[in-house]
Amino acid sequence: MKPMRKLTAALMALVMVTTGLMMPAQSILARDDKSKGGTTPAPPVTKTKLEVMEGSGEFKQWAKSTSIESGESVTFRWSTDEPAATSAIWMVSDKPFSSNGNIVAAQGPHLIASGVAGTAPAKGKAQLFDINFGLFIPKTLPKSPQSYWVFIRTKNARQQPVGVDSAPVKVTYRAPSQESLKFQDPDLGLTDISKPMPIHMDLEMFNLFKQDNDDRGNNNGGEPYLLIIAIYADGTTINVLNPNSKVTLEYPGQTHGNLGENVKENQSRSIPSYIGRYQRSILPIGLGVISNADAMKASQVALVVAAMEEDGTSTDVVKKGRKALVDELQKQLDGIVQSTIKNALKTGKVKPLDIKALQSSILDKLAPKVIDAMVAQTLREFNIAGVIDRDDFIGISIKRFSYADIFNAGAAGLPFEMDFNGSGAHYKVSGKAYRTW
Repeated sequence: MKPMRKLTAALMALVMVTTGLMMPAQSILARDDKSKGGTTPAPPVTKTKLEVMEGSGEFKQWAKSTSIESGESVTFRWSTDEPAATSAIWMVSDKPFSSNGNIVAAQGPHLIASGVAGTAPAKGKAQLFDINFGLFIPKTLPKSPQSYWVFIRTKNARQQPVGVDSAPVKVTYRAPSQESLKFQDPDLGLTDISKPMPIHMDLEMFNLFKQDNDDRGNNNGGEPYLLIIAIYADGTTINVLNPNSKVTLEYPGQTHGNLGENVKENQSRSIPSYIGRYQRSILPIGLGVISNADAMKASQVALVVAAMEEDGTSTDVVKKGRKALVDELQKQLDGIVQSTIKNALKTGKVKPLDIKALQSSILDKLAPKVIDAMVAQTLREFNIAGVIDRDDFIGISIKRFSYADIFNAGAAGLPFEMDFNGSGAHYKVSGKAYRTW
């Protein structure tokens, strides 16, 4: 054989080996059947399943595709019902596989990376593995999305391929999406949400339906008062890329007598503006990092109101108790926000699902345990002062609103009510959250 023919034969053999490596077994079978002139049978069905992890923690889910915006490690899981399989390898290609036997090597998928996927899990179980895409994807973000296809190839005890490769999982490498920052405002038309939105949270009316046990039957009425804290957990206070972000709290100075004196049963009082009006400009959280819709939902504000009845506690002691309430709330909220952001940043980016975790964590976790801690710390300050007839604690209530809630409500705003039942008393506070665009 001439040298050129030998070289050509060697190259063809190499192409056949490469094609055989990258093409699933069903592709080779289809080509063989065609060469015999028979009818091409349906390709065999894989017994191996592959999925990719989206999100983290309680928001974790398994999917058939995902996207990345940087060179990061991505977690996968696989399972198989292939009886002879004892282990597997993962492989990454630049194209999905096809059962078309006429595809030549230059047109078909090409192997980019591979590795060990672990031992075959027991039936009904799954095996996890990670792929560090930073080892082989371009360092520069692509101008257009670039797709990678990950699949599993099972092997027997002799490390020979067995069964049919898993269906591939698609991983798309893309630049962060640049959404329009203009949303349709129900009153003003298109509105740029990158500009701070001025809002109000107003406590407007106080109603006393029933006196507490100590004051019931007192013709002069009672002396209720409110301890109020406004919470701002929005884009002006929280940076989703800064794990040291903190929530902002605001509260009025006056405690005793801030609703006036001698409030009788079934009477109402307008809540003075100097204790009940809170206004600030807020932003969505994470604009340009996550989707606009998620950013608007994650951004939240709230009012925490503790209703009290004045008895024998001095004003100085009440202010110390209020400080304990504020300090405990600040500690709890900052801890929730900072731990959520730190966990999100471990993967190298903040995903929408992580922001949803932040959204639910910021105020949903102000549940009984947190409220109990706040109340206990407040009342502890009262007890430390040695007060014999301390002020009665009637109750505590929280009303929260997302940026999206206030934005979508338009000029009408969001009316709300807060009920307080304790020490035999029943109070109600009503108000409204709204924007002033």
